[in-house]
Amino acid sequence: MTLFTLIIFLVSTWSLAFFANRTLQQDMLAVLGEQQLSTATLVAKEINHGLADRLQALEKVAAGIKRAALEDPAAIESNLDHRPVFQELFDGGVYVTRLDGVAFISVPRSAQRIGVSYLDRDYIANALKQGKASIGRPIRGRRILAPIVAIAAPIIDG
Repeated sequence: MTLFTLIIFLVSTWSLAFFANRTLQQDMLAVLGEQQLSTATLVAKEINHGLADRLQALEKVAAGIKRAALEDPAAIESNLDHRPVFQELFDGGVYVTRLDGVAFISVPRSAQRIGVSYLDRDYIANALKQGKASIGRPIRGRRILAPIVAIAAPIIDG
């Protein structure tokens, strides 16, 4: 009788431990999944906010450049050079292209973008052909040789 009681007790204890282990494991997976989703959502919102800020800043600077000023690249380059807060938003620098997509102003000059055609890039094509600001797909930069997410805004003289 003692042996029978001991066996029942051990089987019950093991069953309870197995059930508690499975339940705890499922609960932990659910909580971990919710935490990861929350973290990913937070990071995505931060990235979206950062891109929106940069897009807005680029649109404001582009709106401040008049078509007549495009005849004087040195004046535009000087204007961009004197905007350190604007430059801090764009790690890879900024450049201005003509209607054919060839860069003729580059800040900083060390990036050596002048004379390079960017018309094949989706963000430049959208800005030049559709007249809309856009954020391009992540790509590898031609001159920077690093992964970039580029933003373009058209210079429109009302």
